[in-house]
Amino acid sequence: MLILFALALLFTVTFALIGVVGVIAPKLFRDRKTGRIPSRFSLFLAGLVMSGASFALLTYTSTKVQQAAGFGGSGGVSASANRDASPSATSMGLSVDEFHDAFNAAIGRYKKEYKAADFDVDTTGVTGVFNYIFSQDLTMMGTLDKDDGNVDLIIINISPNEEEAEQLRMLTVLLATTEALNPDIPVEENKKMVMEVFHESIVKFNSEDSVERRVGDLKYSARTGDHTGMMFSVVKSSEG
Repeated sequence: MLILFALALLFTVTFALIGVVGVIAPKLFRDRKTGRIPSRFSLFLAGLVMSGASFALLTYTSTKVQQAAGFGGSGGVSASANRDASPSATSMGLSVDEFHDAFNAAIGRYKKEYKAADFDVDTTGVTGVFNYIFSQDLTMMGTLDKDDGNVDLIIINISPNEEEAEQLRMLTVLLATTEALNPDIPVEENKKMVMEVFHESIVKFNSEDSVERRVGDLKYSARTGDHTGMMFSVVKSSEG
């Protein structure tokens, strides 16, 4: 079942990226025999339909994986408990080191090879920042709350990539990041919210508006464009 989940995860990302790449560079899908280039709309529609089908399979398999493996929270320091105790209105309750450890614990349940080395942290400016480069097409950056020094924003930037291994890592990083910051949300529910934001952001390619979901007391949002790729962010929700 774990293998089926990984395949469903990979197919979902692959088909979604086909839709995006088809809009940006349809010439990549030129028929070698006839030289015919599919229309941008047909490529986008095909990617959308296929990613929707694989997303349904992903939702089903994630439930089975959770039941079989007994997935729980990320362990260690509880981000949600710290948020409740923090006087800051924007802090997500984890220091950089605590988030790093929670992220690695979460992503290690999917694939240990994806664990991150130490983040690059800079606290010399007015606002502390940190970043990590997974690859040239996958990066993470964050900022630190000025009141308690904890993480208050995470942005994951994703650029289209045709390699299957990289596509799988992209979505796994999204899941691990949100699981680390939202340990009290059931893993199945978190996966569903992440995939909804991911999928709808691609459907609304080049839209001026971001796709948003409130998950617990955090907000997940994403926007996908031809110049920026996908920018997926996590912040503390401003709603009461």
